[in-house]
Amino acid sequence: MPTVTLYDTLTIAARDIRRGDVFDLHRHTRTAAHDAYPYIRGSVGIPLEGGGVAYLPKEEEVHVSRPAGTMPCTFA
Repeated sequence: MPTVTLYDTLTIAARDIRRGDVFDLHRHTRTAAHDAYPYIRGSVGIPLEGGGVAYLPKEEEVHVSRPAGTMPCTFA
C-alpha cells in the first residue's frame, strides 16, 4: 500500500536543524543532509543535500518542515 509522508512546520534556532529538515535559504528550498554543527564565532554549518554547506548564526530563527511520520493512502 502506498504511503504519504507527513510534515510538522516548526520555528527553531539554526543550531537545532536536524538531518532531513527542509527550509528556505536565499529564496531556494534546501534540505539538511546532516545535523547542524558548531562553526566559528557563534555560527553553525548545515551540510545540504546535493552538496554545499549553509552557514547561519546559531540563534537565527528558521522555519523548517520536519518529517513527522507516514500514513497509508489509497487512490480512487
